[in-house]
Amino acid sequence: MEILLHFLFFTLLLGPIFLAISGFFKWKSIPLEQNGNPWNVIPMVINSSVLYALAYNTIYFIQELFLALGKKWIKSLSLSQ
Repeated sequence: MEILLHFLFFTLLLGPIFLAISGFFKWKSIPLEQNGNPWNVIPMVINSSVLYALAYNTIYFIQELFLALGKKWIKSLSLSQ
């Protein structure tokens, strides 16, 4: 169980940090002519933020929908007895 907790900690916390650092060094190793303007990343950040918000809200909506439907179905089952 302790190994699983360490793996979960590494995956959820240290994994994204490692990927960010390796991506930063890979980006810095490319010459500026190929890199282009460093501010070109802003549209990608906005796009990524909107997609993450949309995915989060979709999952939240589906979760709430099935919670409400479950309560309705359980209530109708108890009244029919």
